[in-house]
Amino acid sequence: MDKLRKIVIREITEKFIRIHNTLKTLEKIPGGFGIDKGLSISEIEFIKAIGRHPNINITELAEHLGITKGAVSQMTAKLDEKNLIQKGRNIGNQKEVRLNLTEKGAVNFQKAEEIYFEIFEKIDAQIKKVNLEEMELIIESFSSVENFLQSRLLNLKPKNENVV
Repeated sequence: MDKLRKIVIREITEKFIRIHNTLKTLEKIPGGFGIDKGLSISEIEFIKAIGRHPNINITELAEHLGITKGAVSQMTAKLDEKNLIQKGRNIGNQKEVRLNLTEKGAVNFQKAEEIYFEIFEKIDAQIKKVNLEEMELIIESFSSVENFLQSRLLNLKPKNENVV
């Protein structure tokens, strides 16, 4: 690998890590993203996932978010307590819990979508400079990073713990 390529890959990696660290910091500050003062980014991400996938079940939500079902259960309990989601049972399978947003949850979902739309408009302005082939390469690169991290996570987790 030539020297310039290594420098560019390192710069991309460092930028990705800084973005991740900034998000982790914002996640610890309720209301840090400009939505309901009592909500963390994790809670907003759950609200967005449920808002985009009404009537989703716990397993589907865990797979969608890339986390364990236990983590989903913990977060849904918090969101239910804050009256942001409602839990319902599947008529065909009473053991299966289905999730939807309450009116309050829908208001927060709409606000989150507006904020993310603003972010994506800024990203889109930059991506217009990139052709489709280059965008596919970026996606493949992030997929490679994600797969590598998932495999590391699987190797570090105790064998009895369910990792999505």
